[in-house]
Amino acid sequence: MASARALANEINARNQSRAVEHDHDQTYGSVPSIISRESDGSHGNFFPAAWRAMQKNPAWRIRLDKTYTASGCIARGNERWRGELECATSSDALLMNIFCTPATLESPRLRALLNLGPEDKPDFGWRSRTPLQHDYDDRTEIDMRLGDLLVEAKLCEGDFQIGRPDLMARYPFFQETFDTEALQRRQKSFLSYQLLRGVMAAVEHDARFCLMCDARRPDMIAR
Repeated sequence: MASARALANEINARNQSRAVEHDHDQTYGSVPSIISRESDGSHGNFFPAAWRAMQKNPAWRIRLDKTYTASGCIARGNERWRGELECATSSDALLMNIFCTPATLESPRLRALLNLGPEDKPDFGWRSRTPLQHDYDDRTEIDMRLGDLLVEAKLCEGDFQIGRPDLMARYPFFQETFDTEALQRRQKSFLSYQLLRGVMAAVEHDARFCLMCDARRPDMIAR
């Protein structure tokens, strides 16, 4: 079992040895992070096959435009723009490393495991547009939609956030979907808010919902 901090340290320690072969920055602080960058047609934070596939797919490539928000923790951090998916501990980058690599979805065993159709392709950063009360929408960003499977990816994040009861009550089918008395709470607020929202998106779109996280984080699985 590894905590979020321990797993982040392990990932960054491995990437420090890899980083000597790639252009990169390193943050300072208690958990230094490796921030890679594109160089000579490759990228230190992506498998070569995944990186090539991303460059050919405009919908995938646009995910690289997400800004890394901790450049203030890098010496001379304002000298260049950095992307969130350039960080070694990015769960979005890990998800794209796996599912943008062509051989991944060419595996019959994996497609059977995930119950995928022959034409199902990954859509990253999909906006669910789940209806709320009073004609509002929840435009929750789903990390990946793969056919009728909605995926939330986690790696070194601390938790799934919490949601006040009034926020969850905005979903018309919340009470019908969950046994709310059995859901874990902190004081009155519901734990695992991100997962509850993901399930509500799946209900609205007649889809399935899946959490993908590192096996060394049973603390996340238990939530």
